[in-house]
Amino acid sequence: MCISTRNWEVPEIIVFDELYDWTKSSDTKIKYYSGTAVYKKTLSFNPDNDNIFIDMGNPGFVARVFVNSKEAGIVWCSPWNLDITKYLKNGENEIEIHVANSLMNRMIYDASLPENQRITYAYPVIASPNGNLVSSGLREVKMIRTK
Repeated sequence: MCISTRNWEVPEIIVFDELYDWTKSSDTKIKYYSGTAVYKKTLSFNPDNDNIFIDMGNPGFVARVFVNSKEAGIVWCSPWNLDITKYLKNGENEIEIHVANSLMNRMIYDASLPENQRITYAYPVIASPNGNLVSSGLREVKMIRTK
């Protein structure tokens, strides 16, 4: 799984072997990342006459899904899944999920930095260095086949 980032002091490409909550990372650039990340994976399908849904568990944020470079939809609330059948072809399919998470984690991190090193600001102050982090990143993705 790859995540593409373009800002916020993180590398352009980060490769993960598995999905996990970024707030559990020991790397502060991942742990406190706020913004949009792009997950990409190639999967093989033979949809036949079945319906195929992509289920993202309960990510608690907004996700925009592309299948073979076509926008399949946006998921932002329960049931956290999307019918992608009409975008699939037999064989290899490119799945891309753009995930935008909360700004709060970055604000919590910034609250621990001297003011001249902060990227985010709020008035009145809404984050403290001891604030609870908001789960981030995709933690689960399943493909569900139905008749």
